[in-house]
Amino acid sequence: IRPIRHIRPMRHIRPATQMDTAAIADLARAFADFHHELEPLHKTGLEYSEWEKMVSEWLSDTDTRMFVAEDNGHVVGYIRASADNAPLYSREKKIGKINDVYVVPAARKRGVLTALFNEELSWFRTKHVSSVELNVLVRNIDAIASWRALGFKEYRLRMRRGI
Repeated sequence: IRPIRHIRPMRHIRPATQMDTAAIADLARAFADFHHELEPLHKTGLEYSEWEKMVSEWLSDTDTRMFVAEDNGHVVGYIRASADNAPLYSREKKIGKINDVYVVPAARKRGVLTALFNEELSWFRTKHVSSVELNVLVRNIDAIASWRALGFKEYRLRMRRGI
């Protein structure tokens, strides 16, 4: 897995700590609201309970790694990834998964996603991961373009039908 160079100098990127729990919880709530706007089947941020407890558990999970982006001392984005055992059909042993990423609108298109992703790539290497997967909503055109710019390609299609 090769690092992606960012085009513009970016904010301070660092590993998330328990001290970031409240800030990440606020961003995760915004992430949920954003996805609800794109796909009403997704819960709103208010429909989840105990955000801070959930974020604290993510931060304590040894198979999960989170990074935050700071701008002038404020957390403006985060990424959460995990190194999981590959499915039985895969020739790989471990697969990296980007579980979620959120960057506040004012900090978008400034290299934050690239910088956060590069930190996760470094962590994935320590976990002997050889490829990375993620899910993105079909209606999230900007995210799809951003992930493609970072080298991601579609390889599987997930479909849904109501009953």
